[in-house]
Amino acid sequence: VEMVATIELRGGPLHLYRLRNSAPEVELVGRVLRAVDARSAVAQLMDPTFDPRRAAVLAGEGPPLFGGGGEVEVIESDAESLHLRVRSRGPGAVVVQRSYLPIYTAELDGEPVDVSVANMHRMAIEVPGGEHDVWLRVDRRGFLPALLVSLLGLLLIGLQARRASAASDPAAG
Repeated sequence: VEMVATIELRGGPLHLYRLRNSAPEVELVGRVLRAVDARSAVAQLMDPTFDPRRAAVLAGEGPPLFGGGGEVEVIESDAESLHLRVRSRGPGAVVVQRSYLPIYTAELDGEPVDVSVANMHRMAIEVPGGEHDVWLRVDRRGFLPALLVSLLGLLLIGLQARRASAASDPAAG
């Protein structure tokens, strides 16, 4: 790390630091390993030959991929979406330095694809060789049904409490 600034506050100084050589927001890796459980993922990540700039450990089964890497360009990025242009020399995975959450969906050239857990906490989208457009977006379609079910549950709890109160106090009924 390197210190960027110190700000004097009433409670004492606040030191701001920057990480040197931090991971880029997105990275195309040509070596994709698989892990069926957390123990095997940790073992692969802790291997001294593992290089996170060129490889990723994805959750699940399947054969490893050994592509040739390539380039990834961020076209658009905001809190809920990411649009990438990928030029890959072979099969690989785009690793996104955002925490994996199941509310994300992905598209590769307009077709839905899976979002994988990468390196136990990040997101990855597998890509074949060639040039591709990749979209990663938050899917909010489940929010409204979940909200309606929650409100219905609260209503039913209120009705049940009212019935229980009326049953315990016959004079109130």
